[in-house]
Amino acid sequence: MSPEEEAARKAAEEEDSGGKAKKKAEKKKDGKKKGKKGKGGDDDGAAAIVKVGPSESVKLFDEFYDDYTKDWVGRNETDNYK
Repeated sequence: MSPEEEAARKAAEEEDSGGKAKKKAEKKKDGKKKGKKGKGGDDDGAAAIVKVGPSESVKLFDEFYDDYTKDWVGRNETDNYK
């Protein structure tokens, strides 16, 4: 695509979209510049809490599974098929 064709395509897109690109560019010029969001001054030097090991849902599932196996593993159901 030649540069003229690209410029014509961009102009057509701006007309179709209602000139949103121009409005955004004007807004950036007129509005305040937003500062970078970085670390705040709230850090008091304490390390963040890091959870190690399985989650609560995994622990609950393991407990449920253990209870289930205690109740049902020892069942003898061979008489059901006679």
